[in-house]
Amino acid sequence: MAVSCNGRKFESEQITVERVAMKSRVLLGEPVCMGGEEKEMFRVQNLPIDPDMIRFFSRKKLPFIPIASENSFAELFTRLRDSASLSHSYLVLLLVSVFMAAIGLFQNSSPTIIGAMILAPLMAPIIAFAMGAIRFDERLLRKSSLTVIVSVAMALAASALVAKTLPFSHVTDQMATRMQPNLLDLAVAIFAGLAAAYGYANSKVGESLAGVAIAVALIPPLCVSGIGIGWGSWTMFSNAFLLFMANIVGIVLASGAMFFFMGYASSRYASTAFIIKLLMVAIIAAPLFVSTRTLITDEHIYRQLSSIKTIEVSGKTVQLHLMRVMHKKNGIYAEIGIGVRGKYLDEKDKKSIARNIKQQLAGKVSGEVDLIFHYWEVY
Repeated sequence: MAVSCNGRKFESEQITVERVAMKSRVLLGEPVCMGGEEKEMFRVQNLPIDPDMIRFFSRKKLPFIPIASENSFAELFTRLRDSASLSHSYLVLLLVSVFMAAIGLFQNSSPTIIGAMILAPLMAPIIAFAMGAIRFDERLLRKSSLTVIVSVAMALAASALVAKTLPFSHVTDQMATRMQPNLLDLAVAIFAGLAAAYGYANSKVGESLAGVAIAVALIPPLCVSGIGIGWGSWTMFSNAFLLFMANIVGIVLASGAMFFFMGYASSRYASTAFIIKLLMVAIIAAPLFVSTRTLITDEHIYRQLSSIKTIEVSGKTVQLHLMRVMHKKNGIYAEIGIGVRGKYLDEKDKKSIARNIKQQLAGKVSGEVDLIFHYWEVY
């Protein structure tokens, strides 16, 4: 009898058939992974098999910066492209924020100015410009540049109109703070640009963009520049506009760097863009350095005068309190409060106090410091 078993064929005169009980398992399709854990899979069908191609790719270095996924890039690019457009909602928000900021500057009201900062949509096209610059995207650059230029022109015109309309002509403290830009303002803009780019790229932290808008304050200095145009003050316009430009340059530099480190641009384009941006920072930092030197001079005056708590004059103990330091066209002024307990200071005592203070400032502060005294009697 011909018999086949396990694929082998043979002939036998006697066959014994025995039934044995055993467990069996039927597998349908691919084997199921036991224990609930998925098996790790490697797709190799797209790997190069040609020896020359293998040598070529094995010599290439892996990128230091991970490349962003197509989905995340498409989402971010679409959002920036839409935010760079001059839509009706954008223009309405811009005008409302400009009028609020201008009125808040005349009111000397911080809450009103902060509200205008949050409403202002000017940050979005600047971030879009940074993305266009680092990727050399001409269409996005043109679109965002047009939006920024139109926004600046509208803000200057609107705030100049407010300055012409309102019957006020004095510089408030909120205006004065926007007329003294320095390198610290540029540093704030750089950190704000990092946070803004990260917020746009990461929707989970998008809620922090309001804080970025408050920190960098784009609209208030622009409104102060417009008020300077309305009043015909070149100094007011130029100082405030310098602060506005410092904010823009800092944001563009930092946000471009953040987009690069998050993998949204190649190093080939990013290196050229960074060189251009660093030149812009160097140009804007030159006049800011002059203002920073003024700030350092003020710090020296504060330190020296703060160390002088009391002065003995004609047996009278005089208390000193430095109120503020002012820079005018004709020199530096230190405004000081003079208090004496229950005694009157005559003209000789006042001159002695002024001479004493000037002697202590001599050689420790560059330039002559004129003193403005406010006298009061303490009982």
